[in-house]
Amino acid sequence: MNIRKIFTNLFFKIIVFNSRNKCHLQANLGIYSRTLFCSLALGVFWVFPLAVGFSVFPAQAQQASSSLESLQNEREKLAEKVKRVEAMLQELKAEQAKFEERLDRGEAKQEKFAEQLEKKKANQEKFAEQLEKKKADIAFLKEEQKKQKQEWTTAFDNISRDPRNRLQGTGSDDGWIDLPGYNTAIRFGGFIQLDAIHDFQQSGSNFGAFSASKIPVPTDRDSNTEFDPRTTRMIFETRTDTALGKYSTFLSADWFGSSDNSDGPKVRLRQAYVTGVGLIPGTAFTFGQANSTFMDNKAWPEVLDNAGPASYVFVQQGLFRLSTELDEAKRWIASLAVEQPDNKVSNGNGKSEWPDAVGRVDFNDNWGHLMGAMVARQVKAEATSGTVIDSASAFGWGLNLSGMLMVPDTKDNFKFQFNGGEGIGRYIVSGGADATYNIATQDMDLSRVYGAYGAYQHWWTNTLRSTLMGSHARFFNRSIESFSALKSVLHTSANLIYSPLKPLDVGIEYTWGQRENKDGQKGHANRLMFSAKWSIN
Repeated sequence: MNIRKIFTNLFFKIIVFNSRNKCHLQANLGIYSRTLFCSLALGVFWVFPLAVGFSVFPAQAQQASSSLESLQNEREKLAEKVKRVEAMLQELKAEQAKFEERLDRGEAKQEKFAEQLEKKKANQEKFAEQLEKKKADIAFLKEEQKKQKQEWTTAFDNISRDPRNRLQGTGSDDGWIDLPGYNTAIRFGGFIQLDAIHDFQQSGSNFGAFSASKIPVPTDRDSNTEFDPRTTRMIFETRTDTALGKYSTFLSADWFGSSDNSDGPKVRLRQAYVTGVGLIPGTAFTFGQANSTFMDNKAWPEVLDNAGPASYVFVQQGLFRLSTELDEAKRWIASLAVEQPDNKVSNGNGKSEWPDAVGRVDFNDNWGHLMGAMVARQVKAEATSGTVIDSASAFGWGLNLSGMLMVPDTKDNFKFQFNGGEGIGRYIVSGGADATYNIATQDMDLSRVYGAYGAYQHWWTNTLRSTLMGSHARFFNRSIESFSALKSVLHTSANLIYSPLKPLDVGIEYTWGQRENKDGQKGHANRLMFSAKWSIN
């Protein structure tokens, strides 16, 4: 009897325990069915003995009946719990369906977003291609502008430019300032220079412009020291683009307006001119006071002295010049000019009836520069004595060949010039008179002159350089000239220039010069000069 009671209670406990575990009810539902089947079988197994027991043992039968009722109650409770679990499962399935629906919508949105992203990537790639194309167009335009600016600054304007000004380029980085609303750019430039000069003999030139033709003969041995700022220069430029071409103006001045040290430095106008480019394709014109067309600026050697080589062609005067390109590569340039006539005549007053005419051809290439020029002029004068004013004239001419040759694979260069003619003395740095008026015959005797110079520049480093220069000019005297007339000059110099900063040059230069007169007497001078120069551009 006790054994049956133990198994009965164990069965009820299993049912109750599993009914309380809601989380495992659905998973073990099949197990419950099988368990119930077994329980019914066991129940039959137990009921029969119980029935027998009831007949035999009424008290025990009553107790078994009570257990069956309790079991029935537990089964009903279990069924209710199963219903609630099934309801919960239905709710979970509904939530799962909603979640899957939202997930489907999310996937659709994701696919749409991916499509939009791909479209944006395609647009971005297209934009990048357009940007690269625009960059290429801008680079091409810049290159074309660079070429045009190169033509602007080198093809024509350099005919008048002085390399000592160091004014190159046409962009804002080169000092140009655009004026809004005026289509014009301006630039200020120049340099401040102080020359500390010591002459070991009287040179005839107290300032920073050594001229061998001014050396006294015989030479006074007295030495002299000067601190001279007259080389200091002021520059103002403008450039304007118009529908009829490009126009530039150039104005420069220094302080050599006085030749007397007691007067102090005075302003002197050097150049004031206008250049127009493009009015006629491939041509340019210049008018104003500028470096003569007979002069080659690119052949100017880097010397500290302001006057330059004794035989150098150097004149600044009023002119009108027309220049044109001769080839598509723009290497050949031809120029024609009419310029101010200024006759210097001994024994007479120079007269200016007709302008000087100058023709010139330039060739520029990577290896250097060559220039050939010719001047034709009328030399006229009136007698300075006598009661009757007589006059005479003659045809003067001159040739000039100069250039600059670059040494391959270096910054070294060689500059040179050969010139000669009759009646062109005023075009030469150390030149004398253009002619002598012969009062007896009332004829004009033109002075003949030949000159040459060479200068080699060597760059020791990128900031240290030297120039060695030699120059000679020969004047063929007429019999009517005095014995003290200039016959020839020699001029040499050597320097060392250091540029610790881009705008700063400091250097020392030794100069030697000799003058020889018609009668053979000579005078010579030695000069040592220290210069400091700060360029403004």
